[in-house]
Amino acid sequence: MRDNDLSKEELEFLDVGSRVFKKGQSLEEYKSDIKRWLMLCPWKYSSKLADDTIEFYSTYISLAYFNEEPIVSIACDIGYCCG
Repeated sequence: MRDNDLSKEELEFLDVGSRVFKKGQSLEEYKSDIKRWLMLCPWKYSSKLADDTIEFYSTYISLAYFNEEPIVSIACDIGYCCG
């Protein structure tokens, strides 16, 4: 799927929404956004692979959450350098 195959909302999420930490979100919401990012990024993770990756890196993700790292930073760190 090319960028132009993504919806406007998906492009907005990848381009803007994932670049700033969302104050007030829960750790589960943070993980959900990471999963969404992994599934939309050029590597197109499957839902299962995204879940498995998030589970494998759960401690690292928790630390990133408490350090208020943007979704894009952590997703690229745990993914295949999505881009």
